[in-house]
Amino acid sequence: MKGILEKLLGKQKEENPKAKSQSIYIKDIEITPGYLEQDKDARIEEYWVETMATSEDGYWFLAGRRHGLFSLYKYNGALVRLPARPPSQAVVNIVFRDRFLAISSPPYVSVHEMVDLYNPKSWKSIKLTQEGLRPAGGLDIGNGLLIYGAISNQVVIVELDFDKGVIEPKNIIRLQDFDQIKFIKILRNKNIVISGPRKTVVIDISGSVLQELNIPSSCATFKDDILYLAGKDLIGYNIDTKTEVFRYPLSCNPSDIDVYEHIALIADKEENKLTFFDTKLGQEMGILEDGGYSVVKVSPDGSIYTSFVDKENKLYYLKKFDTNLLDLYYPKERQEAIRKNAQRLYRDFKKRLNNNETEDIPELKELKTLMSYPFKDIRELIEKAEEELYQKIIELKFEAFKSQISNINAKIYEELQEFGRNLDERYQEAFEKLQKEALESLKNLIEKHIKEVEQAISTNSIASQIEAESLEEVKKAREVFLSLPRDIQSEAFDRLNKLIQRFIISRRLEKYKIEIDKNTINIADVKVEIPQNVRKKLKWQLKLEEKLVIEQKLYSKVSFVREDGITREPKRYNNYLTIDEMRHKPKWIARYLSKLNGLFGYQDSMSLNPTVSFEDTPWFVQNLAMLSKALNEQLRYNEGIVIIEGDAGVGKNFLIEVYSALTKRPLFIIPCHSKMEKEDITFVYEYDPKVGTKRTKSNLIKALETPNAIIFFDEINTLPTSLVKVFNPLFDYRRYMYLSYDSIVKAEKNVLFVGAMNPQNYLGVSELPQDIKSRADILYIDYPPFEDEKGFYYPDEALILKDYVTGFEGLTKEDFIYLWYDKINGINHDKAINVSEITIRNLYKIFELLKIASSIRRAYRDYQSGQSEEAIDFVFSMRDTIRCARKLNESDNVKEVVKSTILPKVSNLFERKSVETLIDDA
Repeated sequence: MKGILEKLLGKQKEENPKAKSQSIYIKDIEITPGYLEQDKDARIEEYWVETMATSEDGYWFLAGRRHGLFSLYKYNGALVRLPARPPSQAVVNIVFRDRFLAISSPPYVSVHEMVDLYNPKSWKSIKLTQEGLRPAGGLDIGNGLLIYGAISNQVVIVELDFDKGVIEPKNIIRLQDFDQIKFIKILRNKNIVISGPRKTVVIDISGSVLQELNIPSSCATFKDDILYLAGKDLIGYNIDTKTEVFRYPLSCNPSDIDVYEHIALIADKEENKLTFFDTKLGQEMGILEDGGYSVVKVSPDGSIYTSFVDKENKLYYLKKFDTNLLDLYYPKERQEAIRKNAQRLYRDFKKRLNNNETEDIPELKELKTLMSYPFKDIRELIEKAEEELYQKIIELKFEAFKSQISNINAKIYEELQEFGRNLDERYQEAFEKLQKEALESLKNLIEKHIKEVEQAISTNSIASQIEAESLEEVKKAREVFLSLPRDIQSEAFDRLNKLIQRFIISRRLEKYKIEIDKNTINIADVKVEIPQNVRKKLKWQLKLEEKLVIEQKLYSKVSFVREDGITREPKRYNNYLTIDEMRHKPKWIARYLSKLNGLFGYQDSMSLNPTVSFEDTPWFVQNLAMLSKALNEQLRYNEGIVIIEGDAGVGKNFLIEVYSALTKRPLFIIPCHSKMEKEDITFVYEYDPKVGTKRTKSNLIKALETPNAIIFFDEINTLPTSLVKVFNPLFDYRRYMYLSYDSIVKAEKNVLFVGAMNPQNYLGVSELPQDIKSRADILYIDYPPFEDEKGFYYPDEALILKDYVTGFEGLTKEDFIYLWYDKINGINHDKAINVSEITIRNLYKIFELLKIASSIRRAYRDYQSGQSEEAIDFVFSMRDTIRCARKLNESDNVKEVVKSTILPKVSNLFERKSVETLIDDA
């Protein structure tokens, strides 16, 4: 890595392309063409230069052109972008003062606070404008004030306070009998010099005129307490003593003036002619004809900035000239001492840098204090030191990151990315190589954990996400992936989740299936015994009724009744016997009872034992296994009741019917309600024309007397309190129910008790009585799973719906599941088969239907459980999804199909609108 950096850092910086021409002299002033970087805007020379300024230390030079174009240069001619350039049609004035840069560019005056003098990116800017205060000419900053000339000869005084975020005018002064404001200077005592073409005035901050000079001038400047006015004459005026210092005639046509020590430089209004004037000698020194058009500015470092006009092509060029004017301010000995000190500090700095010291280097701090000296070579030395420090920091950073590649994590990677964002282009090639190594290391880490998870799952019986998440390898992988960078983290988790799902697909198919043998059924991992078909033998008894008097003798009608209430009358014998005959029963009665007990002694099944068709989806088999396990436990301990809790339409009753059909157990359904009475569950009174009103056993009694029966209490939570106590002994170990105070009915062998109810926390749902709760195992059955927390979609309900939509006729359950995971979840599997476009299109229609159903079910559940105030009482049951699925063969617009099927069922208009919104948003 260091070799790469050395290769990159070894590239020499190109020198500024200076014009190779000989110096020219105006008296003792040596003038050499300087360098200004070419602006990338090819048309910028088409706009004339209106004003220019240099910073007080000469580090910055800013030129403003017509149409608000700006060019900001460093002392060495490098072009820099000016932040927050104000939009304007002209640039009237530019002033650098202290830590501020002010620009008057109608219709705005903008002020930059130069937070870091040498870093324009840190400069903050505020625009100031107010109706009627449009800037016109003249601008200065000083003593915490900004003052500019506005239209109608107004002088606007502003207090500078960047902490407030805005700058507001403090005072507005209108000058009387003043034709045009061109120049403004704030004096140390806060008095203000204002100059125009016809006169110059000195006013105080309240607007009172302190001095008035009726001297015409084209331009003005102020240096070292002297006001310079240039017109037909060059005049120097001392404001403090109120005396004219000098007055010399001029041969040029002044447009702009600047002064360096005693040398005045005057730009011409119409010609490329820069006039040099010695104010000490009172004579013109000479003329530079390679510039001097319109504007001029002398930098503290002695550089002269001006413009040059190509009249033929109407182009306006910025010009820079390097001079020896600095010698007028800094004697040679003073310059040499400063330069020697700078070289010493630089050498000591290099020693520290070679020892890998990069923080708080005192020599560099001291060296940077010399930046305020307007010496180009010292500034270049300082910037060279800063660049070398930057290079050393970069080099050490590269080495540090290189050493961390093998143990890289999200924090280190984010630091690497942040490091790369702040690198300049010279280091991008080395950074990209380092970044590539980091990514390779992260990918290898991901691959390592993916393989460990794959190995762990393949050696364990994992059939659900919960089971997979319990594996230590999965936990470790998730922990490691959480430490990865976000852009890589999502990819790693996606691979991990798809790997787990790929195993779960096969494992769910392997685990959640039903296998039927002769005497047993294997439902997933639960074994269920199929009970032998036992017919209960019922006893017959003699019954006497309809007492008649014939020939003064009392007769009774003889019949035979079975325990379940079935009656038979003798056909070969007279069944009317006297009381005496009954005392000594005829022998045929005993023979008849024996025959009835032999031929008609078994109870006929009166139960609902349906033959049902069902789709053995993993979800359904899992629920059936859960129910079977609970019922096996009830059989083992011969006590309790299993209660299935779940939303309306989730398939609670269907689950019981399938269990009954598979196990060949008689099913008795007992609908419960709040008006139920004890007589409803014991005996039923019926009218028989032959014998009148008679009492017969209720379905519950018959069910209790039926071996292997399943007794299903639907909506068991609605049982009235008065009946709960009746069922207590039935649902516990006693297994009987009182018919009267001295009569009970005991449940036959292997009778199973099952109940069903809606979730107890739903609105309007009665809570299950505590007596029943304490005797019950409660199972919760939900709708088929659709979307899990990882964003995967399950095919369970879709497996049910596919039978009602065309295109899936030849697909097995396994074919459909692999197709679903391939197209819907993006999980490829070698068992996925190719299907037609119609099949794929209909698959996505089923998917969209289930997304809508899931959304409405979620809203229903949230409202019913009090988690949402949006009233949704409609239940989107599986019966509804089936009805919608049938219609998908005739329409491609799934949402319209759902609306036409569902919305008519919603009677409340507000709820209907809410459901419609849920459909549209799904």
